[in-house]
Amino acid sequence: MSCGAVTLSDRFHIVLVAPPGYQHALVFAEQVELLRAAFADLGVDHTVAVSRFERDRVNVVLGYHLLRWDDALPRCRYIPYQFEQLGPGGGDFVTGEAWRILRHATEVWDFSRSNVKLLRDSGVPARLLPVGYHERLELVEPRAGRDIDLLFSGSVNERRADVLRGIEAATGVAVRAMFGVYGPAKNAMLGRAKIHLHIHHGERRAFQQPRIAHLLNNRCFVIGEESEDDPYPEVDLVSVPRQQLPEACTYYLARPEERHRLAERSYRQFREHYPVTELMRRLLDR
Repeated sequence: MSCGAVTLSDRFHIVLVAPPGYQHALVFAEQVELLRAAFADLGVDHTVAVSRFERDRVNVVLGYHLLRWDDALPRCRYIPYQFEQLGPGGGDFVTGEAWRILRHATEVWDFSRSNVKLLRDSGVPARLLPVGYHERLELVEPRAGRDIDLLFSGSVNERRADVLRGIEAATGVAVRAMFGVYGPAKNAMLGRAKIHLHIHHGERRAFQQPRIAHLLNNRCFVIGEESEDDPYPEVDLVSVPRQQLPEACTYYLARPEERHRLAERSYRQFREHYPVTELMRRLLDR
C-alpha cells in the first residue's frame, strides 16, 4: 500500500519484529531507540510496539525479513528500515518473501548507498538513512583497567575465524568473541575492551555500519578491516588491509594514550557530522 510521500507531518509507528523465542530480534533495539530519539527531537508524533502494526499510522519496520507477506502488511502503510547486505556476497536473510515485502512498501529506508542503488534499480522506492549519532545511545561506561585486550562482536564464520586465529598467533593475545548478547550485558562487555575489531563476514568487504556506529557513539576504539565503502568519510577510522590487522593490533595495544586520543576524536567527528536527528530531518523534510 502506498499513499504518497512520507513527511514530518505524518504519524509514525515503530515496529520491532520479534517472533516468539527469537532473541536475535534485539539486534535492532538500538535502531529503535535512534528512531525514537530522532522523532522526539523533531516533534514527530510516534508510537512504538513489538510485532504489532497500526493501520492509521506509517509503520517503520525493524526486522521486516522475519515477517510473512500476510502478517498485516497489505492493510497498512509501512516502511522497512533495511539493514541486510544486498546483492552478490551479501547475507542470505533476504528471501523471495522479503523481496515481496520490499516491493510493496510505501518506501524503503536503507543504511547503505549501494543497497539503495540496487533497490532503486529493482523498482523499489528506496531512500538513504545512515545510522547516526544521538546522546541517548551513549550507553557504554568505560571500565577502569579494561581487562579485554581485543574484542570482536558478531557471528564467527570460517573467514572471520581464520582472521582471528591469525591475529592471535601474531600478537600472542587472545581475542574475545561476543555474539547473541544484547542490551546492558552487551554494553558492559563493550566497556571492558581496549580494542574493538571490525572484520568482514565475506569477501565483499561491506562496512558493518550499525555495529561500528554504536562503537563510535560510545567512544570505543576500533581497528577495522578495509571496506569497499565508507559511510562516514568525516570520521578518522583506523582501517587496514586484512593482512595488516595483526600489526595494527600489536601497535595500538602498546599505546593506550594514542588509542584514547583517536577514540575521542572519532567520537567528536561522528557526533558533529552524523547526528541522526539531522539525517532524519533531511529524509522527511520534503
